[in-house]
Amino acid sequence: MKCERCNSMAEKGDLFCRQCGEEMPEEDTFVCECGTEVRASDRFCHHCGSSFSKNTCECGADIPDNANYCPGCGIKIEASEEPVEEPIPEEPVEPDLENQQQEFNNNWDDKPKEDSFSDSLGLTNINPY
Repeated sequence: MKCERCNSMAEKGDLFCRQCGEEMPEEDTFVCECGTEVRASDRFCHHCGSSFSKNTCECGADIPDNANYCPGCGIKIEASEEPVEEPIPEEPVEPDLENQQQEFNNNWDDKPKEDSFSDSLGLTNINPY
């Protein structure tokens, strides 16, 4: 929340601005299903990520029920008969480090080895004098 007088950021629960002393308006809040208190102006819970708006555009703007176009970005709203379900995030896949290491070692063994750094640069037959 910002102070209306000096635009300083205020902490939750501040009754007065810490910079100019202006009285801060009360902030509307509610409790999310996960038990976290969030601002009424928030579109998502900052703890669990739940969306508080059932009809939002890809740009994040809230779309009124009777809208044909998004008020945030102007794209045409496609009418859908079925409610759009948000994708469920997949569990992170652990990389197979042992298999990757073995594959690296196999590829490394297949490469021709150079005798020295100068051999790898093609400098073996150059006389510096």
